[in-house]
Amino acid sequence: MIEISRRLLGSVAAGSLVAATGIDDDAAQSAQNTFIFVSGAYMKPFSRVLLPLLLMAFGAVSAHADDKDDVLAANTQVEQAFTKLDVTAIEATWAQDGSVSVIHPASKAPILGWEGVQESYVDHPVRYKDFAVVMDNPQVTVKDNVAWVVGIEKVYAHRANGDVLDISALATNIFEKRSGKWLLVHHHASRMP
Repeated sequence: MIEISRRLLGSVAAGSLVAATGIDDDAAQSAQNTFIFVSGAYMKPFSRVLLPLLLMAFGAVSAHADDKDDVLAANTQVEQAFTKLDVTAIEATWAQDGSVSVIHPASKAPILGWEGVQESYVDHPVRYKDFAVVMDNPQVTVKDNVAWVVGIEKVYAHRANGDVLDISALATNIFEKRSGKWLLVHHHASRMP
């Protein structure tokens, strides 16, 4: 493999010389052979560095894919907790500190901090007989320990007074990875026109 890598790099170097300088093929072949000879002495230590770097890069891509799956699972957990009207389960999906925020479709202003966020939904089991929320076609983006999910939330519920709530909302859920778990730090839903 090292030999193939050296030959490939030598060919690239020779091709670059021809393109950049216009030298003839014999001179390019000589340059390629020189590159292969010189790189042979240095390739072994180089490959000891390059191989672990490549493995880490592929591992990061794999971890990134796993994170996307984990974020999507966390998003589904939020939906399921609200659908069950289970306040304890809802609370388990949130980072419970002053950094969290929410904007509901009916909000007049952003709700900031854990106490405010918690207050905004703690009465759901009293206000609704049933409640269902599902995000259509969620799109997940992960950047380090922060991720966001965007999509259209379909909300269907029966209020305790018998009224029906049937809306679609443009929604964003922002998660932060804390102690290995993706927790909700912001939810925003705006009713679609």
